[in-house]
Amino acid sequence: MAVLVLALVLDLIVGEPPNRWHPVAWAGGALAAGRRALAGAARPTLVLGGAFLVLIVVTFAAGAVLLAERLLEPWPLARAVVDVCLLKGALSVRALFEAVLRVRAALTRGDLPGARASLRADLVSRPTDQLSAELAGSAAVESLAENLTDS
Repeated sequence: MAVLVLALVLDLIVGEPPNRWHPVAWAGGALAAGRRALAGAARPTLVLGGAFLVLIVVTFAAGAVLLAERLLEPWPLARAVVDVCLLKGALSVRALFEAVLRVRAALTRGDLPGARASLRADLVSRPTDQLSAELAGSAAVESLAENLTDS
């Protein structure tokens, strides 16, 4: 529980690291490279290749974490610090709140196109061009709740 609380505190204090240092961005980059490599392939190749790609990325990530845990076993404090940093990579609570606050700020100043753009850029994947101010605000709150639950 201490690792979880410290990871959350670290996330709230420092926010997101640049993508070049972010393990989730590394995984996303690997998946994007695999997606480009599989582009235009027949459906069976896409399904098998995609499954293999996900398996490789997950195996590599899990292996790296297990190796770090094993190497740091003699040093519990160092292991706890690494655990906090690794778990922090799975959280983005500060960035999530910042994104929702950008939508709120745009709505507060009456900038509906800006609110829609912020919503689309940071929080939702669905079209936002036709959302009213009320629906844009609702979408931001819904995305906040969903993503906090996912974290």
